[in-house]
Amino acid sequence: MSFINIHFQFITGKILNAILPSNFTKADFCELVRDQIGSTNHFRCIIAGITFRAHEAQFDQHKSLITDNGKIYVLQIVRGGCFLPDTLVMLADKSQVPVYSIQPGDNVLSFTGTGEIATTAVQEVFYRTVNNFIELHVYENTTILVTPDHLIFTGNDSFTPLRKLSVDDTVFALSEMGNSLKTVPIKSF
Repeated sequence: MSFINIHFQFITGKILNAILPSNFTKADFCELVRDQIGSTNHFRCIIAGITFRAHEAQFDQHKSLITDNGKIYVLQIVRGGCFLPDTLVMLADKSQVPVYSIQPGDNVLSFTGTGEIATTAVQEVFYRTVNNFIELHVYENTTILVTPDHLIFTGNDSFTPLRKLSVDDTVFALSEMGNSLKTVPIKSF
């Protein structure tokens, strides 16, 4: 039996090396993820800009992306931080829509802890009532309405809750065209 080497890279920079049979199945991959990472329900994987969760039905579509010595970015699914309903998000086709119109299955642009832009399929949509929010001014004519616990990409494989950031701290955001990340100072709260 032959095997392939794969490398799970976490947002923290930690890398886990693992092996799979070269003719692996979805069950093999799920078992490996559970053994190495934890529940397949709490993490999503990104390979070549494609996001999926190990237990999803679409796994077979993405299986060919898992190759020998391939890197799989692993992101923990975090609950808590939210955008307010009218905040614009960028879809995979680079159009922008208010977050309230997003539905499971929609493809949005996101990025990994290493700054790689990825297309992510929305898994779930959450609604909650909040008592406070922050108007985050990141660059000219761009204001993001977000809760204090929302994680903001600050570079170096690091996401920081907004409440821990200050004016003039540098954060990363998708460019207006959605084709790159740019560093921007927080202008004001």
